[in-house]
Amino acid sequence: MTGAKHTAVPLGTRAGMLAAMQDAPPAYDPRAYWTQLHREGSLRSVGQSGLPIDLNVWLYRVLERNLRAFLRRQRLLSPPPARVFEVGVGTGYWTPFWYHLGADRVDGCDLAEEAVARLRERFPDATFTAGDIVDEGVIPADGSYDLVTVFNVLLHIIDEDRFAVAAGHVAAAVRPGGHLLLVEPALLLDASVRPLRAGASSTARLLARYREVLEAAGLELVVASASTTVANNPIEHGLPHIGRFVWSWRTAVRQARKGPRRARLAGRVLSLVDRIVMPTGVAPSGKLLLFRRPEAPA
Repeated sequence: MTGAKHTAVPLGTRAGMLAAMQDAPPAYDPRAYWTQLHREGSLRSVGQSGLPIDLNVWLYRVLERNLRAFLRRQRLLSPPPARVFEVGVGTGYWTPFWYHLGADRVDGCDLAEEAVARLRERFPDATFTAGDIVDEGVIPADGSYDLVTVFNVLLHIIDEDRFAVAAGHVAAAVRPGGHLLLVEPALLLDASVRPLRAGASSTARLLARYREVLEAAGLELVVASASTTVANNPIEHGLPHIGRFVWSWRTAVRQARKGPRRARLAGRVLSLVDRIVMPTGVAPSGKLLLFRRPEAPA
């Protein structure tokens, strides 16, 4: 059977523009995107959705280990934050983490109503709100939280105006003397910036852009450092030897897709290598960004 013959249509014509629209990826719809992902209810819903669960488990373990070390270095655990608000709380992976570190209360919000319903059942004494953080009222604006966390959330707000509004809402929850902690693909090098792909559900921005919107909201940057070295997709394409990190990541992903045992082995190897490389300070992938709201004048 012979396949249909396709005739090229000049893009400058109406027919050409319609053909291009049909061939283009669908526009990113955040609510539909996250609702679909949360139907699974696993770490793939909030982590690397295209990778096996067993590898996602290890990627989260690596980030958790690095996060603990970061919090100790920044002396954020003596005493621990009493009130924590998680922006994009997702499956609730980090909620017990904060309780175990000594938090008295952990509240949060998420775009996916199904995720929020599950969290309300697990943590009935906390407050979880469903909604878009660009909208007012989803994040409390009372400046009452010792620590506000945003873990891989703002990258999914593609539009720059909406990004700025969301950042302002996030900052408004931080009390004077409190902190905002982000895990985001913040780029340090201009050479690492890549154009936004059609249909993309995320974007990597320069650290300078994060600073711009958050400093305008009254916060100040304390420190920016690597969240991992090899346990995530390398994005700092302007770094020397970035090819080595790209090769390591792609090799791990390729092995992980061969089955659960290979996925667990790939995760263990990434964890070991990450432990060795982290002390060098190289940051080819995501970043830990710590901001602080200055104390109110006496």
